[in-house]
Amino acid sequence: MDLHPFRQRTFRQRASIDGVGLHSGAKVRLTLAPAPPYTGIVFCSDGVEIPALAENVVDTRLNTSLGRANVRIGTVEHVLAALCGSGIDNAYVEVEGPEVPILDGSSAPFVQLIHDAGVHEQQRTTRRFLLLRKPVVAG
Repeated sequence: MDLHPFRQRTFRQRASIDGVGLHSGAKVRLTLAPAPPYTGIVFCSDGVEIPALAENVVDTRLNTSLGRANVRIGTVEHVLAALCGSGIDNAYVEVEGPEVPILDGSSAPFVQLIHDAGVHEQQRTTRRFLLLRKPVVAG
């Protein structure tokens, strides 16, 4: 399937995976669901939506946790890496439990889940890009 490089992408259908939380040891279910254009990546838990934005980072000790309105979702790094690497712009990441499941410790199972959900190109949309006009130095 040829995808237009400048159109936004989401999923064709919902896809779920079950696992265990690395830090909590809790049984967790994660579901990837399609989202409308210009939604971005939004984590959902207990009826609360938490956009994957720097302003919603509440902890970075041992993992990255996002939070809002007394709801917190931990260990979001690997699923975010898979979404970014797969070119997904808009998604609901529904988490039933305190954190994203660790699975095999990599992003590979999430990439497979994205493949299972299928990628849907959203018509009449434009991807947003960041244009760096000068070097950025960290450290």
